[in-house]
Amino acid sequence: MTDASKPLPNPRHEAFARAIAAGHRLAPAYERAGFAGKSPRLSWELRHRPEVDGRIRWLLEERARADTRAYSRREKRSADLRERVLAELEAIAFSDPGEILNWERTPVLNADGEVTGFESTLQVKDSAKLSREARVHLPAPELEARN
Repeated sequence: MTDASKPLPNPRHEAFARAIAAGHRLAPAYERAGFAGKSPRLSWELRHRPEVDGRIRWLLEERARADTRAYSRREKRSADLRERVLAELEAIAFSDPGEILNWERTPVLNADGEVTGFESTLQVKDSAKLSREARVHLPAPELEARN
């Protein structure tokens, strides 16, 4: 018996095994491998040769292992992303807006100097005076404009 992890010595047998492992049915795989003849018996016999069957089984197992590894990597990236997003949301939820914003109320005076109302303004503090933690929450354009 040959080592199933190595390609079959006959290139057409190898092509047939790969086509079957890729999900093709017997007749189309037989033709893809370059064999002629429409007899279903010929493709069935090739499929059930021990070395071809072993190679197909190994190719399918290898694909399953590769898919499992790829799935595990995606799950790890997703878990890391979830942790980062939760940490950022937690930082935003528990941050103090007063660290980066100033709310100023200035009186509005009439011609006689009497207060007739107030004008409110909200301003972003100078980023040079902010703590590193507060600076993280500034929108990028504001941060660039102030530095």
